[in-house]
Amino acid sequence: MNIQQIEKDAISILKDSFSGNLPSIKIIPNTDAKIKSIIHSLKPKKSSGYVEITSEMLKGCASLISHPLSYICNHGLYAGIFSGHLNIVVVKRLYKEGDKSVMTNYRPFSFLTVFSKVLEKAMH
Repeated sequence: MNIQQIEKDAISILKDSFSGNLPSIKIIPNTDAKIKSIIHSLKPKKSSGYVEITSEMLKGCASLISHPLSYICNHGLYAGIFSGHLNIVVVKRLYKEGDKSVMTNYRPFSFLTVFSKVLEKAMH
């Protein structure tokens, strides 16, 4: 399936889902340079999601990974799909204060994959 077929399918789904006229939407594809810029704008963290790749690691290979990520992002925009594998979240407990044996003294903390963060920023 090529990009034009995917774009037509996504637009057909939207038209079938809503009554009345839809406003026109212009999809501006992401470039490798934009993806690379987003990667370099990430805070250097050592935390990671389930893929165990940190933003520091991604920054180190930004020039190699920017093209595949721009392809994935553009494909998702045209198809109207965000990969379910990128939405997998690792949830851990984060201690706040007080007695460590009391569960209410912890709060959930979600770790997304660094790829998910890059693609979400690219789609804004």
